[in-house]
Amino acid sequence: QTGVLSRILSPMVLQKMNQMETIDPKTYTLVELFSDLNNSIIRKDNPDVYGRNLQRNYVEHQIRLVASRSNDKSDVAAIVRGNLNSIKKELAGRSASDSVVKYHYEDLVYRIEKALDPK
Repeated sequence: QTGVLSRILSPMVLQKMNQMETIDPKTYTLVELFSDLNNSIIRKDNPDVYGRNLQRNYVEHQIRLVASRSNDKSDVAAIVRGNLNSIKKELAGRSASDSVVKYHYEDLVYRIEKALDPK
């Protein structure tokens, strides 16, 4: 899981995708990529231990991107930051009957908040 996420969310891949958007308006955009990843990874109800691990890895990859690209002049950092905000809002409003899943969602929200406002 981590290897695939590392490849898909590598700064080089995201930067190239961003550049392709200026060349070909019909290209698969970063917003579409994150929407598809959110649908596949984040929007799973009551994820099991493997699903929670995948969600955690996905969020952590994005947090690292935001932290490492503070001087980025492209739209990549803004899109990743916006996606993290979307995930935070979605998970903050989600309820879970399973305590572990509930704590997992709270932890992801905490990690995102801490990354976006590192004071």
